[in-house]
Amino acid sequence: MRRGKKPRKDSAAVDFPLGRLVHAELDREQSLLSLSCSVSGMTVRMLINGDVEAGYDTSDGTLGLGTWMGLEVVCSPEEATRLAAAIGPAALASFRFIG
Repeated sequence: MRRGKKPRKDSAAVDFPLGRLVHAELDREQSLLSLSCSVSGMTVRMLINGDVEAGYDTSDGTLGLGTWMGLEVVCSPEEATRLAAAIGPAALASFRFIG
């Protein structure tokens, strides 16, 4: 789903803004998290199958997500918490605030 489009009613995809530049889409049917940067056009996709660990670093305002690879996204604590709650404990091994 492209930015700005609403998900179909039968879609399992949920959209989340993360900061000013990043848009997240969570697809529960495919267990897939997609993060897209509006400036670079880059999209990163991550399987969320219970091995994802997440931490929000309060000192620099970044959400770190990792499995076999890691990524960091600048966002607010509220945005990070909302995304972690949407992913849920079945797919997210841990979520904590750091710093």
